[in-house]
Amino acid sequence: NGKHHVRYDDEDDDGSESEEAPPRTKRGRVTARRAAAAKALRRVGSKKSGGVGVGGGGRPARRAAGAKRKVVLGDSDDDFDAGGDEDASEGGDESESEFEVESEESEDDDDDDEASEEESEEEESPGPRGKRGGAKPKPAQPAKKAMPKKATPKKAKNPPSSSGGKSLAAALSEPVLAPTGSPELNPAHYEARERLMFPWLQPDKRRDASGRRPSDPEYDPTTLQLPSTFPKCKDATGKPFTVSPGQAQWWRFKAAHFDSVIMFKMGKFYEVFEMDAHVGAADLGLQYMKGEQPHCGFPEKNYAANAERLARAGHRVVVVEQTETPAQLAERKARDKSVKDNVVMREKVAVLTRGTLVDTGMTDASPDATYCVAILEVEDKPVENRAPKPDGADDAEDDEPARWMGVCAADCATGRFLLGAWREDAFAGGLRGALAALKPVEIVCAPGGAGERAMPALRDATPDASIRSLSAASASSLHPDDVVERLTGADGYFRDGALPEALATFAASTSRGERAASLGAFGVMTGYLADAMIDRDLIPLGRVEAIPGPDAAGIEAARGGFVALDAAALVGLEVLEGSDGGCVGSLLNALDRCACAMGRRLLRRWVCRPPRSAVAVAARQAAVREMRSEKDAVAEARRALRAAPDLERAASRLVGQSGGRGRDAANVVLYEDAARARLHGFLRALEGVRGVLRAVRAFDGVRSRLESPALLAIVTEGDDDADALATNDAAWGACAGASTPELSERLAFFERAFDWDAAKESGRIEPKPGADEAVDAADDRVCAADEALREWLVGTRKKLGGSERDVNLVSANKDTHLCEVSDALAGKVPADWSREGKRKGFEKFDCPELKALRAEREAAGEARELALENVLRALVAKFCDDWPRWRRAAEAAAALDALSSLAEHADEIAGSFPESCTPSVIAPGSGPPSLDAVRLRHPCAPALASGESFVPNDTKLGGGDDAPFLLLTGPNMGGKSTLIRQVCLAAIMAHVGADVPAASFTMTAADAIFVRMGAKDNIIAGQSTFMTELAETSAMLRRATSHSLVAMDELGRGTSTSDGAAIASAVSDHLVNLGARTMFSTHYHRLADDRANDARVRLGHMGCDVRGESGAEEVTFLYKLTEGSCPRSYGVNVARLAGLPEDVVQAAAKASKEMEEEMNARAVMRAVRAVRDAMDEFERTEDVSVLVAAQERARRVLAHVKDPVEEAKE
Repeated sequence: NGKHHVRYDDEDDDGSESEEAPPRTKRGRVTARRAAAAKALRRVGSKKSGGVGVGGGGRPARRAAGAKRKVVLGDSDDDFDAGGDEDASEGGDESESEFEVESEESEDDDDDDEASEEESEEEESPGPRGKRGGAKPKPAQPAKKAMPKKATPKKAKNPPSSSGGKSLAAALSEPVLAPTGSPELNPAHYEARERLMFPWLQPDKRRDASGRRPSDPEYDPTTLQLPSTFPKCKDATGKPFTVSPGQAQWWRFKAAHFDSVIMFKMGKFYEVFEMDAHVGAADLGLQYMKGEQPHCGFPEKNYAANAERLARAGHRVVVVEQTETPAQLAERKARDKSVKDNVVMREKVAVLTRGTLVDTGMTDASPDATYCVAILEVEDKPVENRAPKPDGADDAEDDEPARWMGVCAADCATGRFLLGAWREDAFAGGLRGALAALKPVEIVCAPGGAGERAMPALRDATPDASIRSLSAASASSLHPDDVVERLTGADGYFRDGALPEALATFAASTSRGERAASLGAFGVMTGYLADAMIDRDLIPLGRVEAIPGPDAAGIEAARGGFVALDAAALVGLEVLEGSDGGCVGSLLNALDRCACAMGRRLLRRWVCRPPRSAVAVAARQAAVREMRSEKDAVAEARRALRAAPDLERAASRLVGQSGGRGRDAANVVLYEDAARARLHGFLRALEGVRGVLRAVRAFDGVRSRLESPALLAIVTEGDDDADALATNDAAWGACAGASTPELSERLAFFERAFDWDAAKESGRIEPKPGADEAVDAADDRVCAADEALREWLVGTRKKLGGSERDVNLVSANKDTHLCEVSDALAGKVPADWSREGKRKGFEKFDCPELKALRAEREAAGEARELALENVLRALVAKFCDDWPRWRRAAEAAAALDALSSLAEHADEIAGSFPESCTPSVIAPGSGPPSLDAVRLRHPCAPALASGESFVPNDTKLGGGDDAPFLLLTGPNMGGKSTLIRQVCLAAIMAHVGADVPAASFTMTAADAIFVRMGAKDNIIAGQSTFMTELAETSAMLRRATSHSLVAMDELGRGTSTSDGAAIASAVSDHLVNLGARTMFSTHYHRLADDRANDARVRLGHMGCDVRGESGAEEVTFLYKLTEGSCPRSYGVNVARLAGLPEDVVQAAAKASKEMEEEMNARAVMRAVRAVRDAMDEFERTEDVSVLVAAQERARRVLAHVKDPVEEAKE
């Protein structure tokens, strides 16, 4: 790569073979002609070594043992072996600095790479170039270029000696003996150099591309302004220097992407320089190359692994590839004399971030969806035709400007987009809910950053996500009309003018705020993907789905309706993550028994957005029930899906790559076998289709017994199923219309076209004879060339009088078909033959006739390779033309896997829990909303809940004579929160279609599940625990309807007792009046007193056995829901259980008793005053109802007062 020779023990050649045994490796994708390399070698040899270095045959002289290799960093793109110790110690110390321009003579044929991994040591005729710098002597083995941080560094064998000073470039070629973190080489080692050489990089002098300083509000940290005289610069002392052409090229890329790590391709290696080298050392474990400039790198074969590691570490990675070989540069300069370039052309071909990884090699390790989310907050005036507010909602904000939030989420690995917009509250509750469900790894905001409501939500809900703003250069107008024009215009993504259904719906919205926010968010996403150079790989796929906003009210009969789960519900109920932040203990983990990644991703969406329709739930339950009865077929289908590649990702990536853009462009110079990699991706997609087909065929023997329309559509091939599902609400709602298209005939075509196993082994498609005319013609030409060579060999043996042992055609390195003659016959060869090499007993020769035959054979081979490439290209194009079919197949496979996971889960809980059932979800309208759970256990703790120690509970909310509001009291640690959680989780499972651990579970379909549980603050947003608690409660009260399920756990704990009790009382009143099914736990016992005679409220408490003196009781928890309220919370008992010192516990008990007596006295006085006031009122008005009301209030107060004085009672 023009920087340093390296050796990799695992695959690379040793680099020290003898002349008779040169290294042999495969030829790369793009080859450079050796003529330019030989010319450059001769010039460098004559310049650096005083004419020594060119042998008699025009070949560069071999470097003497111990001679130091000359390296030019930046403006020279080749490694050159200079001869002699004198050169190493004296010549070139100054001329080789990367900051100086070399003489024109040494730059004419500069290039950044070698074009082939092998070099012939026999001749210098034009051909593919070989190992960098030619063959190397045995004593000087090069050091490894990259080494993990913790690895023990190895010293180079017989390091080259030097008696003089070393240039910066030459020093960079030497092996690194110190680990990255050593005092010898670390970022601090280079700080002084950076301050000296690049004063314009320092914060006080730095400017962006527009000349703005960091203090400017519009400063763009993603760009850097280079000096106006660049590449001519001045250091901090005013001393001028010139950056070499190669380094100048790197700096220009870095200036345009100053916030990114530049992976700069030089030959077969990706190099990282300057500040990026510190990132490579820290995050990739690379070692610095010694020298003044920070610099490290890695080979092309490690591209996917290292690029993924950098991106997942949060870096923005810009990949810069060569788009020109040295030969092409020479040809360009020969054609146009005005071209002064001394380095090959390079282009930005990819931008990688955590949310935009698409290559299968970078996504296989993470099967879950990794969302990149674009958000846009817009302000709109009140809309006249706004949808009606939910029941009980407040219209106080109707006259205020509306804040709309637009969200567009992209799973780039599958090409799937989710789009939504809603009117946002001050707490950004809708955005928090979306982020909690999606768990994005990257957030993209419009230029200028997130809005005032969005930023606190982003930091709170996605603390680990990378937050970026769309650059001004990448941003276009986000007006909805302009976005639609860019999507459907002449250069748009949907040139036929037909937007995907979800996009078309938002584009036609009559709500200005919804239209502007949704299309604007999609515009932000398209701009960001365009900057990442993958927009045209993903957006034309048309996979855009709508996500409902938090205000989606009302129960829809079948389609599009989902149970709303806000962020508080997802987090408080531990739906996606357990309390430790992992999956253990979560609802998703309890349900997930999926066999493939596609099913796992779909099941997660089902859990986050359960269907609202009772009809859809019943249809899904029917499919799961039939799968449980056909265990053998299901097991075979799961085996097929488990063994198959991820079809959804493989097909999406193959379609994206077929466009030949970015790193897949034809002009990109790659040395790894790109055709093999492309074939591998094609085979993965085909094997994914085959796996889906095998899973479907597993039901061949039982299909006639199936009755579920949803399951039949999935396990039956046919293009008519989609039309049938369109008219069947139940089947469509169960799995969103998933059905398997016709696959057998399509797959059979590709199976007939070529041998998949042979192609996987050889890395090439070998069409069967007669399958492709061009390949057949190329095969005939190759056979004819081989026959001509054979005839020539037979004739030569006759001329020389030798046998098969004496005269043969052999290959030496890149040179094929040389004539090898035994020493006994070597004197008989014709005079026009040239000697090309020798081994013991034999000599190798070439001749004009053989050159012509060899050229024809090479041309025939190249024609065949081209024909094979065309075959692959044609087959991939045919596959991509049928993209909608493969997408449907992937969706059907995912649905089949997710249903089988629910079936497996149902079988598991049936065996591990004492009782389990399939819930009954009733459509609303037949009566008041209700929920009835009999002997329900917690569904996410089977190890505990399945044992005798776990106490099941019955819970009834609404329906008949039962109150919909449960006011729950009881001792601390008595099980109130557990009861609330298990009921809410069972409700979610019922809507998902899963079985629950209960004797029976029946509920009316819910439109939303709201949860206010747990205590946490939001320091970033400047919100206390109490503020956060009330903000979540506010969103709940505005959005809940009579069909919602609400859970409130100990509201009002973060403030004084009186304020907390007052707020809890007011909230409970609101929910009671709303009529929503509610579980409201509290330690404010006065709430229970106030609701003792309210028929709409049921009082309950978690039972306990209390013994001991007042204030120091010993409490035994019974964990059983019991009728009535509990008079005390027994907090001192929890203090004892927590292990507080006994003296502290006794002091607390004494203080508790004293405060209780004081409160009792105050309560008695309040009761007495209330009765006296009522008597006075009665004397004035003679209204008996006043006395009755006062008496009832006094009785409720005194009911919880121990031993009140008799006078007070009377």
